[in-house]
Amino acid sequence: LVVAGRVWSSTACYERALECAQLGSDEAIEGLASFKLGAARLQDGDLEGALALQQRYLEISQRFADLKGEAAARAELFKIYQRLGDKRAAIEELDILRKVAEDAGELTTAADACLDLAVLTYREDEVEATKLLEGYYQLSRRAADRGRQGSAAVLIGLASGRAMMHHVAKVFEEGRGIYELLKWKDAPLIEGLHDDV
Repeated sequence: LVVAGRVWSSTACYERALECAQLGSDEAIEGLASFKLGAARLQDGDLEGALALQQRYLEISQRFADLKGEAAARAELFKIYQRLGDKRAAIEELDILRKVAEDAGELTTAADACLDLAVLTYREDEVEATKLLEGYYQLSRRAADRGRQGSAAVLIGLASGRAMMHHVAKVFEEGRGIYELLKWKDAPLIEGLHDDV
């Protein structure tokens, strides 16, 4: 961004917006600027700076009873805690996020929180993780998101035997997604066909 001949980075713009909002005692703008600056800092790898800014946005969103803002802040806090290696805090944020996002009408955000929770908690409680996958399916259905709904159906099918939950979580942790699961699910069938030839 170029203003009056000066080049501004997005981070510098968010910092300036935050300063102006604080000087003007405008908490609504301060919250939005905190959110944007926090997201930029997270992207730059400044986890502690991002954490403080997202906590401030969460505080402001709660004060204004802004459920969408609270959901956005909690989604960012989850990412920060996960990158910091604080699994317990990440799980706590996700658990609250799925409820707040659903109350805010952010059904895909709530669905994704269920999926992330299932992946993070499967080692402690596979039965609960499978229930979370069912929540992922139901929320995706309510959001009319056929892509997520199809993914959820396959995941529930794989996890319903409980012994598959470990593999399901591993695939998603590695970012390979639903296509890898489908490939893996059909592998024994394909191998069996080759054996018959």
